[in-house]
Parts: sequence; C-alpha cells; structure tokens
Amino acid sequence: MGTRLFAILVSAFNIGLAASFMTHIQYLYTLQGALGFWGGEGLVQSILNQVLIIVFVIVIITSAVKIGQMLWRIFKTRLPALETALKS
Repeated sequence: MGTRLFAILVSAFNIGLAASFMTHIQYLYTLQGALGFWGGEGLVQSILNQVLIIVFVIVIITSAVKIGQMLWRIFKTRLPALETALKS
C-alpha cells in the first residue's frame, strides 16, 4: 500500500514537471550562441519545440495511466474487505 501511494506521488510529480516544462519550454535550451551566427535558430528551435512537446505529452499520458492503474489496484485490494465489512 505504501509503495503504491509513493508511486502515485512520483507519477503526479512527473506530470507536474512535464507540464511545467511545456509551459516554459524556452528555458530548456539556448540556441542563440550555437546557431545564431548562421541564422538557423528559428527552424531548429521550432522543430525542437515540437519534439519536446510530443515527449512531454507522452510522459503525461503514461504517468496518468500509471496513476490509474495504481488506484485501481488499491481499490481492487480494498474492495473485498469493504464488502465483508458491509455484510456484517
């Protein structure tokens, strides 16, 4: 039970972190120095933004599914105990 709750907290933290990175994507990297000399930073930055957003969406979805699985397991193990308590 404790490890499942900890896994839920870690997955929720992953969702929060990925959402934070998605909203502040410009702070993840700097291309001014590397590509600014040739003027190619706009195209590369746009491609990297799209790739990073896709990665963050995948992280959010998989973390949400993991939270759902853990909650289902907690509910499934507690359900028989709840049924016997209601019957008596």
